[in-house]
Amino acid sequence: MDDTDAGTTMCFPFGNRYNKVDKRYKFTKRTDFTTLGAQYPIHETKRVRQYYMSCMVHPYQKRCSTMSNTSSSNVKSIFPGDLLPDVVLLTIFKYMHPLDLINGVSTVSKRWNKLVNTPSNYRNVRVIVDEDSVRSGSAKAFLHKAAMCIRELCLDYETKVSPGCLTMILPECMPNVTVLDIGLIDDVKTNIDRLITCFPNVEILNMDHVGNMDEESLMKLISQNAFLRLRRFYLNLDWDLRHYAFTKLISWDRPLEVLRFQGTSEPNFRGLERAPFIPTLTELYLHQVYLDNPCYAVIGQLKNLKKLSIISSIGTPDEELLRLKNLSNLEHFHMDCCGQDCDFSPMGVAELFRLPNENPSNFFPYRLKYLRFSDCYYLDEESVPELIKSCPELESLNITRDEFMGEEAFAMIIKNLKKLRFLDARELGEMRCDALRHLSNEDLPELQFLALSEKQIEQTILEELSKERPKLIISNRRNYIINWREQDGELLVNNQFEGDLNAVLNDLCEMEGFCCMDSFTAYPCGEED
Repeated sequence: MDDTDAGTTMCFPFGNRYNKVDKRYKFTKRTDFTTLGAQYPIHETKRVRQYYMSCMVHPYQKRCSTMSNTSSSNVKSIFPGDLLPDVVLLTIFKYMHPLDLINGVSTVSKRWNKLVNTPSNYRNVRVIVDEDSVRSGSAKAFLHKAAMCIRELCLDYETKVSPGCLTMILPECMPNVTVLDIGLIDDVKTNIDRLITCFPNVEILNMDHVGNMDEESLMKLISQNAFLRLRRFYLNLDWDLRHYAFTKLISWDRPLEVLRFQGTSEPNFRGLERAPFIPTLTELYLHQVYLDNPCYAVIGQLKNLKKLSIISSIGTPDEELLRLKNLSNLEHFHMDCCGQDCDFSPMGVAELFRLPNENPSNFFPYRLKYLRFSDCYYLDEESVPELIKSCPELESLNITRDEFMGEEAFAMIIKNLKKLRFLDARELGEMRCDALRHLSNEDLPELQFLALSEKQIEQTILEELSKERPKLIISNRRNYIINWREQDGELLVNNQFEGDLNAVLNDLCEMEGFCCMDSFTAYPCGEED
């Protein structure tokens, strides 16, 4: 296979869409989002690499949304666009990305430069909080000037900044901010008081991988007067949560719809079913959380849940797993079964996916559309038929590391799930995946994304499949999607993906159901401090 040269174009599966790195970050509308610092990384740290293995780091220059950068000293030209009235230009600017305004529009003319500095242009912004922006005052100047206009705000933080820096740069209040992303703030303890008072109307709070947060900070965070309108809460801790702190968290009187809890061991979920936010809670994420057996009985009572993600089921017997059968409204279900540490039986897994003949709509998995059931040794010829029978409309399926599924069960999936759009079938042990080697037009007609391990199926077979289905995205190794270019009238496969893989990933993540897939990108760099 030949390398891509400078004059060639990627033809499949994207055309020219991802040929160049696009630095325009955007706030996602999906409910399982991670911090912008991971989705659109501008710097790489050990914490980012360890926790967000789903994002590529591109070596492009730091960008800080700061109106102080739009100095008019170098702007002199006048051109016909200056004849447009201010109100027309401001209406146009309102729909432009902050980076385009700052780095492009502001340099057109002195008048445009002045209009670019209008605070109402900046409603959804990311501000880089680092040594330069704090010392120069640019971050503070921008935040104070746009305080009444910003709706969605990401504070992208670096550890070199002195403790308490947010207290120095944030205004007294930013009342219109409803989305606050501080997922990479490395010093919550010294900034927690200002964060609470500055953002009284936040509805979505992302603290996905914060640092230096102790129990005192957490108690302030979930106090009676903090974040009264909070609907979505994403919290990651790197220490064990004591019983009284967890009790206070689940008694927090907020209209929570989404709760993601990560990074603590053995929480006591007793009483969760009586939490004041249970009537509104529709999504629950429990990642890197050890659940003891009584927890499943509690979770099984949360009947309004539409999405449940449990990443760790160590020590869970069948009878506890089957407590989840009461969750009849589940549309998304993610579970990592922990491989050889899994205590499920083949009969237990089959029963989980079996619907009763009487009143099936009252039980899981009647409404299931999106499933990750990975690292399970017992999703096999006994349980797969039950899954197919109960969920013929399944659209997304992750069976990564389900090593003992068997070719027959795998073929059932390929032949029967006609609505499947996303399939992750990596690391299936010694399986050859014969059903994919002989894929007919009737098999998986809606498939948009397929992930396999590098040696599961020969590259040439996948290349032929890519030719037959040019819109199908196929990844069979890290940091790679099968892609083609046209050269001298011939289509040649590229042995690397030279485009913006990070943008591909972010666009896929916006699609309903792709959340079930494992990462297909990884950081190429070595460890840093």
